[in-house]
Amino acid sequence: MFWFKKKQRIEVSDRPSTERISVIMPVLNEEKRLERALAGLAAQPEEVHEILVVDGGSTDDTRNIVARFSSQDHRVRVIDASPLDQRWTGKAWGLNFGLQRSNSASQWILCVDADVWSAPKLARSLLAHAHKSGVSTFSVATRQHLSGEIEALIHPAMLTTLIYRFGVPGTATRNRHKVQANGQCFFARRETLLETEAFRAAQSSLCEDITIARRLAECGEAVGFYEADHLVDVAMYNHWRDTWRNWPRSLPMRDQYFGWREA
Repeated sequence: MFWFKKKQRIEVSDRPSTERISVIMPVLNEEKRLERALAGLAAQPEEVHEILVVDGGSTDDTRNIVARFSSQDHRVRVIDASPLDQRWTGKAWGLNFGLQRSNSASQWILCVDADVWSAPKLARSLLAHAHKSGVSTFSVATRQHLSGEIEALIHPAMLTTLIYRFGVPGTATRNRHKVQANGQCFFARRETLLETEAFRAAQSSLCEDITIARRLAECGEAVGFYEADHLVDVAMYNHWRDTWRNWPRSLPMRDQYFGWREA
């Protein structure tokens, strides 16, 4: 018989807090996904102090969508991060650009992608989990929405390979070779990110979430990866062909950063 240690989850909480969060969302031509993402963030309570949409130079309707939300919620504002420094990858550049311009009154940073749908209790639940678990750096294993039957076959199978290689979510580690991370929804103390320069460490990384997590672990931070109770949903791909094309590119990079090799 096999015995497994019970894994932790991020439980839903609506307990108010005096602490404040700055949200950073790097974007580039996200008009098709941004509206729903911003609606979820705008529904967060006062713990979310600001919502920074860091634009790398969009040419579609992205900025107009941000402007519309900003007119209704003063927390939402666009930050022009163009032109991209060619020494950086786009997402790492946007994360670091936003962090440097985040409000010092915020104790926490929440990084989310434009395809993330946030439940109204996400912010308070992340704060509650950080204090309950004692882990102040972690990401969320998001619930995935699929585009159709074919993706329903491909996507879960690909996710299963990650679990097989790296284990199920629910723990934290300081071992840089065992960290797990998901850049779609990442939460950490602002001071920690600034002191470790974790985003800068990922400036040329094609798998920035793992590089950031490894940098934090190298600096002594326990890095967690947890499932959540219907707090974060993601629709990564619009068509099964996108899944098939992008997953094979992602897995080798994650193998490299996790240090995994075929036996």
